[in-house]
Amino acid sequence: MDIPSAKKYIAVGIFLRIAKSILGNRLLRFFLQGLFKKDLVANLNEKLAKDTVTSLNTLLHYADHTSMAYGVEVRNPFLDYRLVEFLASVPACYKIRNGWTKYIARLAFDGKLPDEIVWRRDKMG
Repeated sequence: MDIPSAKKYIAVGIFLRIAKSILGNRLLRFFLQGLFKKDLVANLNEKLAKDTVTSLNTLLHYADHTSMAYGVEVRNPFLDYRLVEFLASVPACYKIRNGWTKYIARLAFDGKLPDEIVWRRDKMG
């Protein structure tokens, strides 16, 4: 199965990982913001809406197919339509802020879970 434009995203991810290891987070973010000369999350909601319509079905099918083929349990994103509609209406600044992903979820659990869980940066898929 082929995921549309996956090679491009993989190449960009590898490049950014190498650049991050060489430059560090702050310097890399500074260079990227200077390169694009705009807020990096300005079009986040537009990109997420496009991905929901174009790529989500393919990605869910791929995850389902692969997890069953190898007997691995996977976690898919929250897909209740009410949650999706709510999050589509949330401004991008609550989704990513100052390099913090899942910002609104982190705010929701701040004070309810220990800070070392809520504000850790090494969460990866």
